[in-house]
Amino acid sequence: MSVESKDRWISGKLTIDSTDLVQKLYIKGRGNTTWRRSEKRPYRIKLDEATSLFEAKQSKHYVLLSEATSPYVMIATVMGFELSRRLGMDYTPQVSPIELVLNGDYRGVYLLTEQLRVEPGRVEVKPWPKRDSWTDRGGWLLEIDGWPTFQRLTINSRMGVNITLEYHYPSDLSLWQRKYINQLLDRVDSAICVADKSSTEWEQLVDIDALARFYIVNELMDNCEAFSGSCWLSRDAGDAAKFKFGPVWDFGSAFSHRYIDKPECFVYEEMPSYCSPLWLKELIRFPRFQQKVREHYRRLKAKDGDNLDGFIDEFVQRVAPACSCEASRWPQSPVANLKEQAEWAKQYYKRKIAFLDSKWL
Repeated sequence: MSVESKDRWISGKLTIDSTDLVQKLYIKGRGNTTWRRSEKRPYRIKLDEATSLFEAKQSKHYVLLSEATSPYVMIATVMGFELSRRLGMDYTPQVSPIELVLNGDYRGVYLLTEQLRVEPGRVEVKPWPKRDSWTDRGGWLLEIDGWPTFQRLTINSRMGVNITLEYHYPSDLSLWQRKYINQLLDRVDSAICVADKSSTEWEQLVDIDALARFYIVNELMDNCEAFSGSCWLSRDAGDAAKFKFGPVWDFGSAFSHRYIDKPECFVYEEMPSYCSPLWLKELIRFPRFQQKVREHYRRLKAKDGDNLDGFIDEFVQRVAPACSCEASRWPQSPVANLKEQAEWAKQYYKRKIAFLDSKWL
């Protein structure tokens, strides 16, 4: 049976060549723009039993990214995830290139990655006790995003815009939980949008180190959508807990200034109309945040962690044979010309590094 819905799970069987793994799975569509516009569609899969696929942490839940919308999205995704690891973010999804055959139909090169969810080894916050939604006894996993969803929170920001978030954990909110998380987010907005940028009140609510690392990854990748779409953040239980930005996700808008050939600017400058810096445009005005960004960037530079040439070359060499098959199946696919795109990405990225060196070193 073909997979034509993002809402309906289809049962099937998973096999992986060169292994003995055979397991029942469920599959459905996922994504927004890629699902609507591309014949090479992305999917979610759920296994019958928790399993470690390739190098991923054991789980039932995975994602198949088709990387079909942007000319550079596959190389940007693996670059962004690698930078997240090198900067020491709490959790970075494991990603592995695979070739997908679905119902006997060769679908091309995909990235198999861990689904972002509250789970040991992934996003780790305190689980909510069953049948308990009246006390602050569990953590949260949220996503700033503008796509319509039933699992939606809206903050009337003091910046004069609405900030919409989807709640992924808990997946169903009581009236008390909704009121509680809305009040917390409103406090964050109030503290960030304060006129006095020497204030440290927002640092009692937001983990400044996690935020700095998250920002650096997306600035390096010139990912203009980082703070307004697919922008994930979590919070553990307890009044003293802080919101943590991350994990990184969705680099479909990476290299966003390529259209004007200008990586020599910050990601929040000259943004496309579909993006907004939201809280970032206020955060970058805090001297303590600027200082923290410089600290983490300099640590990355000191370890040569910003140098991705070897990592990119190794990835391209690993995927190159499959790219020929991709070209046969999808002649217009971005992945079919991965080697050329990787060389372009390396040069663009180096220009971005040189620009940030001049500002942050």
